[in-house]
Amino acid sequence: MKARSIATSYRALSVLSVALLWGLYALNGGLEAFFLSSWHARLKEDIPLSTNYTGIFLIDFPVTLLVTFFYFVTDGSDEGLQLLAFEGYATLQSTFVWLYAEMARPGSHKPWVVAV
Repeated sequence: MKARSIATSYRALSVLSVALLWGLYALNGGLEAFFLSSWHARLKEDIPLSTNYTGIFLIDFPVTLLVTFFYFVTDGSDEGLQLLAFEGYATLQSTFVWLYAEMARPGSHKPWVVAV
């Protein structure tokens, strides 16, 4: 029963975090600006954005959205934002490595969260 309540809590927190991130992003106009900058191939007046990676729109537009979303993390303009992204990635990476190692480990003496 513990594992079921933890899984339910995790799912509820996931839905809440997505709603808070993208909901607030949509309410303050960021989401619209995000899509429009990808559509018009410009982040600002002086920052052009490439929109042709493969020549297939269904692939190119999502790639352009990703580039738009992560541009300011990767362009070197804000060191703090780069460190935040690096720490977040490092934390998630080590967590997934631990999770996969525990799941692959034979036997029944696994942590109960992984064993479920």
